[in-house]
Amino acid sequence: MNNKGFTLAELLIVIAIIAVLMAIAIPVFHDQIEKTRDTEKTDQKENKKTQKEELVQPEQPQEQQEQPQEQQEQPTYQEPTPQVNPIPEPAPEPQPEPQPSQEPIKEAEEVPIIEEPIEVGGYY
Repeated sequence: MNNKGFTLAELLIVIAIIAVLMAIAIPVFHDQIEKTRDTEKTDQKENKKTQKEELVQPEQPQEQQEQPQEQQEQPTYQEPTPQVNPIPEPAPEPQPEPQPSQEPIKEAEEVPIIEEPIEVGGYY
């Protein structure tokens, strides 16, 4: 009998392992996408706020900036800031620094080639 290939049980086990990994990976990937979208929205809001402030308060020449504080005050538009409760991320674990080894690098040794088959679990 020719024993080449995989059995049905082996293939099912591999498919089950892949399914478990995908079940874990897809929600994590989805959460990362949502965090990225939230960050982009926040950045866009900050950019718009900065642009509005520049329109309301254009840069003043040096002569006008030296005037007393009472004359410089102008009403400005302030956009209300949204209340966001960010989820704190866990602190990263400190990584130990790799210690340089004092041993000199050795050249690779030749590995002998075995010509005869090795018996593993009754199969050749």
